[in-house]
Amino acid sequence: MLYPEVVRNALQVALVVGLVLNLVNQGGTLLGGGSLIWSQVVLNFLVPYCVASFSAVRIQAGAVCGCCRDVLEEQSLD
Repeated sequence: MLYPEVVRNALQVALVVGLVLNLVNQGGTLLGGGSLIWSQVVLNFLVPYCVASFSAVRIQAGAVCGCCRDVLEEQSLD
């Protein structure tokens, strides 16, 4: 099942984090006019997307550890 808000948020995270990772990992290549390693470009966007979406779905499912659950409950009380 897809959660539109999870997908949207994960895409935003992947865009920002992916851009930063690509600049860090291949900045010299980009500035030097070299050839990009396209598998790294894809992974730099895919990994943050997977982490963000997995984390969001896990929280929505209530499958968080005890310490995280306490923090989340405190935030919802505010």
